[in-house]
Amino acid sequence: MSKSIVLAFDVAATPARVYEILATTQGQSAFWTADCDVHADHARFSFPGEATVEVDITMQPERLVRMNPTSGVTHGGNVAWEYELHPAKDGTTVLFREYGFPQEHSDRLGPHRTHLGADHGPPRQLRRYRQVAAVLPGRSAT
Repeated sequence: MSKSIVLAFDVAATPARVYEILATTQGQSAFWTADCDVHADHARFSFPGEATVEVDITMQPERLVRMNPTSGVTHGGNVAWEYELHPAKDGTTVLFREYGFPQEHSDRLGPHRTHLGADHGPPRQLRRYRQVAAVLPGRSAT
């Protein structure tokens, strides 16, 4: 059995807006890393002093963005991550999952560290994500 990280958070933006941020270079560069290139089925994310991560992407508009690394950091497993979107009263509930860590993967990394470490992991990402959803120009406003 593989290990997983699961986090849920609310964003004051419509599912269409949240999806737009997750599915575009402009959105990803605003909340994760400025050095990225996102397309409908593939993306590249680069971080200063760290590995470049290439991913295949599966998307369901306004519902799901799943990323499966094809090169870069995998922790010796089949690590992937996804954002599942659910309409909520005041915006969108985002369920973030990162899964596929091999069973022997160290628990000391815990929920604060993921495929890219504490500086790039979900807690920091999610704080920035909420900020970006509120201010990044786009077609789908809240």
